[in-house]
Amino acid sequence: MLPLIFGLAIFFGIHLLPSFTAYRQALVDRLGQASYRIGFSLISFVGLGLIIYGKGVSEFVFLWQPPRWGQYAPFILMLPATVLFSAANMPGHIRRVVRHPMLIGIMLWSASHLLANGDKASILLFGSFAIFAIFDLFSVTLRSDRRKFSGEAGLKFDLIALVVGVGLYAVIIYFHSNLFGPPALW
Repeated sequence: MLPLIFGLAIFFGIHLLPSFTAYRQALVDRLGQASYRIGFSLISFVGLGLIIYGKGVSEFVFLWQPPRWGQYAPFILMLPATVLFSAANMPGHIRRVVRHPMLIGIMLWSASHLLANGDKASILLFGSFAIFAIFDLFSVTLRSDRRKFSGEAGLKFDLIALVVGVGLYAVIIYFHSNLFGPPALW
């Protein structure tokens, strides 16, 4: 369980950095934008690697019995989540309307998996991501982070996000048991 906890601490620690704009800007000024982004990415990958490894080796500790219908929640909610993940950095109508599709996608992913799993490691993993996404959504909204894309938001990007999202969803379902243990379809 310790690798999972360390991975979550590292991953969320670095991802909370943008919430502290003065500290983040001081790092960018000191390191330069490119070095900051490289460091941010490397630290994120280390945290993510520890999360994946830690979840895989964590002892199964049963905490609660999810509702029977909860096993279907990931199957249903992961399709919109993967489309939102795909649309997060595309200048389409989805991005313009939803504003923060990555965070909404993370909320759907984590909530759906919390409804399907009742073990300690899953609750720690998916609960942490749900709490982070909610916190970050409020943080971004309070900072009035209104990033704009150059060019007109177009249907073309929405179609790309839809195709990529559906493709990602299909790959996840097909390889879920190989990558994460339990099959996506019961």
